Amino acid sequence: MSNALDNRPLLVRLQKRIEKLDPEGHTGATPVDVELHRQSVALVNELTAALKLIRENLRACQATIHLAGYFDPAYVNDAQAAMKVADAVLAKTDA
Repeated sequence: MSNALDNRPLLVRLQKRIEKLDPEGHTGATPVDVELHRQSVALVNELTAALKLIRENLRACQATIHLAGYFDPAYVNDAQAAMKVADAVLAKTDA
């Protein structure tokens, strides 16, 4: 497990693990191990898509607030902070 926490994105690590466990697509590790890794990949992809959508909605809200011209700066600051968090997580997924 020396590479379990290396700097590669999670999806890359999961895909490599699937290839190592089941190189031919039908042999190697138990089907449960391979299926769990595949489900993890699917879930990471789904969560990444959801986070991208949320981030885009935050950006659109921020732009609308700026266009309106009257706003509490705290709303924009909160949206910018949330977008930074989303960007940081998305960078880790290599998406």
